[in-house]
Amino acid sequence: QKALAEAEGRVLIGPRSGSRDRHFAIPQGLPPGPLAALAGTRVTQVASLRPGLSQGVTGAVSGAVARWRDHAEAVEAEVLARFDDGGPALTRKGRVHALMGWPEEGLLGQVAAHMAGVAGLQTLALPPQIRLRRRGDWWFFFNYGPGEWSLPEGFDLLLGSATVPPQGLTIAQSRT
Repeated sequence: QKALAEAEGRVLIGPRSGSRDRHFAIPQGLPPGPLAALAGTRVTQVASLRPGLSQGVTGAVSGAVARWRDHAEAVEAEVLARFDDGGPALTRKGRVHALMGWPEEGLLGQVAAHMAGVAGLQTLALPPQIRLRRRGDWWFFFNYGPGEWSLPEGFDLLLGSATVPPQGLTIAQSRT
């Protein structure tokens, strides 16, 4: 708790965080227990979702949660995204964000991109067959897939082409 409070970066608290103390007991004041002051939330109910069930999320991020869902109150936090039933799904209090469910792949990617964005980090969405390595200003795009892939706008070519062939390489510099 102290390390999170003193951290200079962004903090993301996930579902079930603070639901047990170091003796594996439910904390007084309910989850997120000692993290409540940081998160600005209070969990009122924890639900385990049966296999195959999910709950939708919309707002600053969208997608669905599966496995776990925390029903919570945003006591001192801003609600950035909500569940389909209106409950808070992603909240923020200062530099601390709290996610109230186990994110499925799409939502997880959006939450990661959101957190990177608020931290001022540049991101680039890539399909699974494309690998990216950066060395200074140089961006190395490797295509491990069976089909061609087109480089996004905003790059000047140094080697290769804007259409990276299967098992091909393109080296570029970003214009930004």
